[in-house]
Amino acid sequence: MRETELFEPVRDYLQQQGFAVAAEVRHCDVAARKDDELVIIELKTSLNLTLVGQAVRRQSVADAVYVAIPEPKRITKTLKQSQRVLARLGLGLLTIRFGPLRTSVNCRLEPSYRGRLDRRERNRILKEMDGRSLQLNTGGMNNLPIVTAYREQAITLASILSVRGSCSVGELKPITGDKTTAILYKNHYGWFIREGRGRYALSPAGADALREYPELVALALPLAAQMDENKPA
Repeated sequence: MRETELFEPVRDYLQQQGFAVAAEVRHCDVAARKDDELVIIELKTSLNLTLVGQAVRRQSVADAVYVAIPEPKRITKTLKQSQRVLARLGLGLLTIRFGPLRTSVNCRLEPSYRGRLDRRERNRILKEMDGRSLQLNTGGMNNLPIVTAYREQAITLASILSVRGSCSVGELKPITGDKTTAILYKNHYGWFIREGRGRYALSPAGADALREYPELVALALPLAAQMDENKPA
């Protein structure tokens, strides 16, 4: 079993409780938000010290932190001892049962930790969640590109350039926002070509990348038409 297989049932469990859920947010497997409450869930195929260490680190940014593992076929003495350790640390425990007819999530332990929060990092997590239009990641992903808010903005710019051709930053910025200049100038993914002072076009690598994100391209293309609306009469 892979960690990614745990994501969907955990996501559904949280959404049923009214949370907005995102995967792979600033190194957190799962981040869930409801009003002012932020919940973090770390996924693993087994309960181990690596998982516990990750979860403890998340306690500085979240109101509640859970670890989520597959539910064992039988509740062993080792699991009960591990659960007592989690309780001492103030961590919650979710177990996922994969049955022949349905999959269910069991909350075996509610988190109880209440400590001082790192507001700066917490706000970075919330900002990253707010900056994503679509949730295209799966919790527990390893060695795969994560669609961050930054990548999504770069895809938006690349999509517009694919339609409009070469554009100036001044033409793009009213549509794509304040980070336009930095994304084009830094060219982190190699998707853009600088054609002159403040003017950019799409590179072959950028054109190739757009084929990987059809959902985001579909959202971005209507923005290209708005550039005509913004032109002075």
